[in-house]
Amino acid sequence: FRSGGKRNKEEADKNSQDQVARFFEPVVLAVTQLKSELSNNKQIEFRISDHHVEIHLGKNRKVRVEVFRYGGGHKFRAIEEGEYEHPEHHAPNGGRNFETSGETINFLAKICAEFIVNQNE
Repeated sequence: FRSGGKRNKEEADKNSQDQVARFFEPVVLAVTQLKSELSNNKQIEFRISDHHVEIHLGKNRKVRVEVFRYGGGHKFRAIEEGEYEHPEHHAPNGGRNFETSGETINFLAKICAEFIVNQNE
């Protein structure tokens, strides 16, 4: 009797998705807060889902954060895309990995703050 196999796999996938969403939730909440704090800045756009967030800074820079499985747990990866006026500040395209939601949130808040400071110079 094999018909249960597919359903069990779907349930396992759904549980895995739920686990990822729970793990990512602090980042989603913080970025949602950041979005409302920065809602008057038309140069910063946010796209938020259960499994990743994107922040568009001006026309040329995008930072995407997603969760990925690592060993028995999960980590966060921030990937930047864009053109840089100052290539020496450019993080490698492989992105950066973060162990905790706190580190991830600090990184996202920092890049928004730096963007605003540079915007106002």
